[in-house]
Amino acid sequence: MSQKLSSVLASALEKLERRLPLIARTAVTTYAAGSPLYGDTAPEHLHLHMAHTVREIGRLFISALREDRELTEEETLPLAERARERAEDGLPAEDLLDAYLLIGELFWRELSALARPGPDERDQGSGSTDSRAAERAALLLAVGPLLSHLHRTALAGVRAHQEESRLILGSIHDPSRRAARALLAGEQAPEAPGLELVDSYAVLALAITPDAAERTGNPTGRQIAGRRKVHRVEQEAARALAPCTLSALDATGGVLLVPVPVASDPPHQALLRLAGAAGADVVAAWAPPVKNADLPTTAERTREVLRLAVVGGATAGVHVLDDVLLEYQLARPTSARERLLALAHVLRSEPRLLHTLHAYFDNDWARLRTARALGVHPNTVDNRLLRIAALTGADPSTSRGLVLLGAVLTLERTAPESTGSTPEC
Repeated sequence: MSQKLSSVLASALEKLERRLPLIARTAVTTYAAGSPLYGDTAPEHLHLHMAHTVREIGRLFISALREDRELTEEETLPLAERARERAEDGLPAEDLLDAYLLIGELFWRELSALARPGPDERDQGSGSTDSRAAERAALLLAVGPLLSHLHRTALAGVRAHQEESRLILGSIHDPSRRAARALLAGEQAPEAPGLELVDSYAVLALAITPDAAERTGNPTGRQIAGRRKVHRVEQEAARALAPCTLSALDATGGVLLVPVPVASDPPHQALLRLAGAAGADVVAAWAPPVKNADLPTTAERTREVLRLAVVGGATAGVHVLDDVLLEYQLARPTSARERLLALAHVLRSEPRLLHTLHAYFDNDWARLRTARALGVHPNTVDNRLLRIAALTGADPSTSRGLVLLGAVLTLERTAPESTGSTPEC
């Protein structure tokens, strides 16, 4: 627009600026309803990110139109960055372009409605025709700038999306991830430019709970949030552990290979930083550095230590083999283990007895404290313990019986085939 902004259009722009939050909400719900990715429900991440983009595009359009100028490349950089994030989330390019076109359409509809004066503003009599002609002329002057604005913002976004998509496609065969997979499989890690490999790595196995965004209930939203979480954890791992840390993580966890030289002690402080980056609880198991040839066995053992820590109730912290020695040993496949599992099965057939036995051990074999914890009479505890001895042949009133039953309870809690369900009393 080369001429001064008309009063009609200037008034419409003022109203448009005030209505940007409403337009943003409309854009989100309309886009979600028309997208096969979402259906009728717009997830939280869409309200957060797309709404912000709509408001930013509207703000830039109004500013450029008022000042009779084109957008600068610097002004489009934040929009390009958000388009990169959408590519990282796995959003197809056509969906991104669909969103931009929808935003432009909504802005035009809103301008068309706002540029018309209300009933109390309209001229009466013969002057009304001239007024409507002025309105149409003002709107026509806005068409060019709006299309130009849409052209520049959409082009910046799509270009950034394409660039990031190419990087992501390359990352599927990312040298560091390929190296981690190869080392964990006992294979020779492929060499690649810029990839520094060492002869020994420490193993950090992680179990990561869903963050708040992953609980949205929408499959697409959960997937996007999970990818973001992994990306944050990997970035923090490079800072908190070592720059050349190799990652084999997904949204639920996985393994980090930390190159030497590293401290042989478990990285408790680093784990706190990883949990902060994840925005979720993170439980870890740690094995000190080993030669690359030993990584498959070490990683398998470390994953098992992590599993045992998690099923044992751990919600945070770094765990090592010494923390779960009994559980780890009982998890080894032996004939004796099968007999212990058979005893656990016997107890599961009477869940109240199993729950009583857990409480008895939790209270260090004190019958009065056990009775209070269960809310029953001490004689009831005695009767149940006698029933346990009769069913299993292991008498909890003897040291041998306690050791045997302790092993049974440990297996009952940690064995993958265990149900672990018990009543309250």
